[in-house]
Amino acid sequence: MSYVLHSTPSGTPLASPRASAEAEAGGGLGDLEAPLLPGGGGTPPKQLFESGGVFKAITFGLINTCAGVPALIAFCAVVFKDPAYEPWIEPLCKFFFLASAVHQAVVCCLSAVPYAVGQVQDVGLIFLSAMASSIAAACAADGYSAAAALGTSLLTMAVSTFVVGLGLVAVAKAQLASVVQYVPLPAIGGYLSFVGYFCFASGLGLGCGIQLGTLSSWVQLWDAHVAARVAPTLASCFTLMWVMARHKHPAALPLTLLAIVALFHGCLAALGVSLEEAQQAGWLLKPAASTGRFWDLWLLFDLGPGLSLQHIHWSAALQQVGKLLGLFLLVCFGSCMDIAAISSGMNQDSPLRLDFNQELTTIGISNMLSGAVGAGFTGSFIFSQTIWSGRAGVTSRLNGAVIALLEFGMFALPGSGLVQYLPCFFFGSLLLLFGLEIMLDWMLRSYHKLSAAEYALLWATFGAISVFGLEAGIAAGCVGATLFFVFAYSKAQLSNFSLGQGHSGIVRSADQEAALELLRPTHMVAARLRGFLFFGTANAISTRLHAAAKSLEAAGGTSSSGSSSELGGGASLPSGNGAVSPILATSPWRLRGPQRPADRVYGDSSKHNGALFASVAAPKFMVVDFSQVKGLDATAARTLGALFRDLAQLDIAPVVTAARPADIRQLLKAHGVPLPPLPTASAQHAAPASGPSAAAELDSQHCHEFLTYEEGVRFAEQQLLAVAVTCGLCRPPSEAVTLEQLLLAHASQAALPFASREEASSTAAAIQRYCTTRCLQPGEQLWQEGQPADSFWIIEQGRVTVEQLVAGGGGGGATAAAADQQADSGRQRRGSVRVFVFGPGSIAGVVDVFLHRTRSSSAVVGSGGGGDGGGGDGSCRALQISREALGRMAMEAPAALHFLQAVVMRAKILDLGTAADMVAARV
Repeated sequence: MSYVLHSTPSGTPLASPRASAEAEAGGGLGDLEAPLLPGGGGTPPKQLFESGGVFKAITFGLINTCAGVPALIAFCAVVFKDPAYEPWIEPLCKFFFLASAVHQAVVCCLSAVPYAVGQVQDVGLIFLSAMASSIAAACAADGYSAAAALGTSLLTMAVSTFVVGLGLVAVAKAQLASVVQYVPLPAIGGYLSFVGYFCFASGLGLGCGIQLGTLSSWVQLWDAHVAARVAPTLASCFTLMWVMARHKHPAALPLTLLAIVALFHGCLAALGVSLEEAQQAGWLLKPAASTGRFWDLWLLFDLGPGLSLQHIHWSAALQQVGKLLGLFLLVCFGSCMDIAAISSGMNQDSPLRLDFNQELTTIGISNMLSGAVGAGFTGSFIFSQTIWSGRAGVTSRLNGAVIALLEFGMFALPGSGLVQYLPCFFFGSLLLLFGLEIMLDWMLRSYHKLSAAEYALLWATFGAISVFGLEAGIAAGCVGATLFFVFAYSKAQLSNFSLGQGHSGIVRSADQEAALELLRPTHMVAARLRGFLFFGTANAISTRLHAAAKSLEAAGGTSSSGSSSELGGGASLPSGNGAVSPILATSPWRLRGPQRPADRVYGDSSKHNGALFASVAAPKFMVVDFSQVKGLDATAARTLGALFRDLAQLDIAPVVTAARPADIRQLLKAHGVPLPPLPTASAQHAAPASGPSAAAELDSQHCHEFLTYEEGVRFAEQQLLAVAVTCGLCRPPSEAVTLEQLLLAHASQAALPFASREEASSTAAAIQRYCTTRCLQPGEQLWQEGQPADSFWIIEQGRVTVEQLVAGGGGGGATAAAADQQADSGRQRRGSVRVFVFGPGSIAGVVDVFLHRTRSSSAVVGSGGGGDGGGGDGSCRALQISREALGRMAMEAPAALHFLQAVVMRAKILDLGTAADMVAARV
C-alpha cells in the first residue's frame, strides 16, 4: 500500500518527525522526509534485546510510558493554561492519564500493528486549549464560577472528542480516509507552525511563571525574577534536544528526564530550600486539594444535584462548534498521516499490510470511548514510538498493554502524584522542545519541501491564525491555497496555449508554398486551445487572441470603408468580377522600401505588384481550435463570444474547429459565437470567403466551422491561394505542374549558381529520359510500408495520400521535427496513423530513398476535386525515378543530377522549415 504524503504532525517528544526520521534511518533525513520513505528506510538498527520477547515488550512498554507521561502533564498545562483552572491542574492531569490509557487500550486491542502506541496527541491541543480559554472568559463575563467554567469545559471537550471519534469512524466506513489528505498542505503547515509557536510560548511562560500570548507580553522576560527562570528552562530544553540527536539508546531520554529532576532537587537540598519554600517561590506547583478516590474526579464536571447540568454554561459551550469542526479536520488529517507513516516505516519484509480505513476506525473508536468516559482529549497513533518499537524487534501486544496498565494505575492511585515534585521549568522545557521541533519542522525545514509560493502561504496562514484566530486563519489559508491553485493552473493552461501560423498537411508546389509564405504572416493566425478553459484563463486568452487579431488588422493595412489612394505607378487591384479596386495607401508593402516581399520570396521583382494586390485582396482568418479542450465554463464562453464579435469589426473571419463535445459547442453558441447549425465536414464543401470584408457582418452571419483542425487550416489556405492565383503569384492547386515548371519555380526562387532559370528547360528534358511516367487511378498504391525504398515520385497532377504510423517514433520515415509537424498540423488520425497529402509540384517518398531504408509509410492515389490538387476524375500523373536511374544519371548526366539534387534538397528544407514553425507554435 503506497501513499503520496508530505508530512505528519508530531506527537510526544519521540513523535517529532525529525526525531523519528533520525531514529529510523540513522539521521540525515529532514522532518518532512520520514513519511516519504518508500519502505523500511534502510537497515534496521541493531537489536538491543536479542532474546526474551516478553521481557522485551515489557521493557519497551516501561520506556514508552516514561517518555510519554511528562508530555501528558505538559499537555494538561497547555490545555488548561487559563488562570481560572490553576487550582485543579493536578487532578486534571489524571484525566490525561485516563484518556491516554483508553487510547492505548483500544489501539492495543484493535490495531493490526501489535506494537502500536496510541496516546493523546499535540495536534488537537490548540483547539482544546482555545475551547477551555474561551469558556473561561465567557463564564467570567457572565458571572459563572470557576468551577462552572471547568465543568463546562470538561463536558464540552468530552462531547467534542466523542463527536470527533464518531466522525473518524464515518470517514473510514465511507472509504474516505485518503480524501482528508486533500486539505491544502500550506494551511496545515501554517496551523502546525502556530501549534509550535503556541507550545513554545506556553512552555516558556510555564517555566517562568508568566503568561505569554501577544507580542507585547514578551516584555515580561526582561524582569529579573522571570529571567532567572528562563535559563533553567532553556538549558533543560536544549539538553533534551542534544540527547535525542546524539544518543539512540532507548533509555537515554527517560534517564535524562530523571536526571533533570534529580539535579533540581539536589540543588534545593544543597541550598537548604524546602519543597514548601520552592512552591511559594513558584519553582514547583502548589499541591492541590485532595480529590479522594479516583471516581471522585468526575465531580469536577460540576453537574449539580441529580446530574441536573444546571451549572453548565450552555451558550459558551455552543460557541465552540466552529472549533469542533477544525478539531475534527486536524485530528482526521493527522491520524491519516500517522497511519501512512507507520505503513511506510515498517520493515519491507514485514508481513503486515495495513488497512488504511480499518486503522482510522480504530482511532475513531478510541476517541469515542475517551469522550464517553469524560476524558475529552483527542488522540491518535504515535508513529515514531510505534516505528521505533517495531524496528527494535517488539512483536507482542504486551508493549501497549504495559503502557495502558501503567497509565490506568497513575490515574487510579490516590494522592496528587508526581506533579508537585516536578519543577515548573521541567514542564516548560518539554513544551519548548515540542514547540521548537514543530516550528523548525514547518517554519524552516519545510522550505526545501515546498514551492516558494506554498512556503509563503504557510507563513501567511500562520500570520492569519495569529491575528484572526484559529477558524478564520485556517479558512484564510485554505482560501489562499485555493487561489494559488487557480493561479498556477491558469498559468499552466496558458503555457499550453499555442498561437502561430497554421499549416495544413498538404505538401504543395514551390510557387504555392511561396505564395502562402507571403500571405500567412499577415492574413492568418491559428490558436490551439488546450485543457479546461475557465474564468482564470479566459481573460488572458482573449487578450492574446485580440492582440493577434489587431496585429493581423494592422499588417493588412486595409479598411472596409473603401477609402483609397494610388499605388506608386498607378497599379490597381484586379478583383474576381473584373472590376478594379484601388489599393490603399496604408499598404505595408509600399513602406518597406528596397526590401520588398516578392523579392524575398520569389528572388526577383517580377511578382511585386501581384504581392501588393494579394496583400489587400486576401481575407484574414483566425483559426480557433478546440480539439484539445477538455471543457469550458460560462465565463470563458462569454469572453470568446465577445472576442468573435470584435473579429467582425476587424474584418477577420473566424474559423472554429473541433468544438466538441456538444456541451462546449452549446455554450459557445449561447454566448454569441456565431456557429452554423452544423460544422462543415471538409474544406471542399465550405463556401468561399468573399474578400477583406468577409467578416464585416458577422453578427448576422455564421462563422466557418469544421470538424478537424486540419480542415479548418486547409480552408483558410485555399482562400489565400485563390487570391494568390488571381494575382498571378502561383498556379491553381488543381492545375498540373510539369517537371520543367517545378525546376523553374525552385530555380527562380533559390538563385542557386548551379540551378539557374535558363537551364531549367534543358535540364528537365535531360531528367525526363530517366523518369517513368505513371498514370494512376484513385486507390492505386504507390508504395507500402516495409517495402524497399527503391524510387521516389514527382507529382505532376492529382494528389497522393500518405499514411504514416506514429507509434514507436524510432523507425519512421520522418525526423522528430517532422513527427512533431504532423502531430501539430492536425492531420487526421486513424488509430496510430497520421495522414497527409502531396499535391501537384511536390516530391514524395524521397527521404527513404536517400537514407537507403525501407518504407516508413504507405501511399495511395487520393480522390480528386476541391482545389486540393486532385484532377477532376481523381486520376494522378506522376514521374517515378528509381535508384538505378539515379545511378545512370550520375554517369551520363551529372549536371542534370546536380540540378535535381538541389531541387530535392530545397523542397525538403522547405518542409523542415514548416515543421520547425509548427514546433515553435506548439511550444
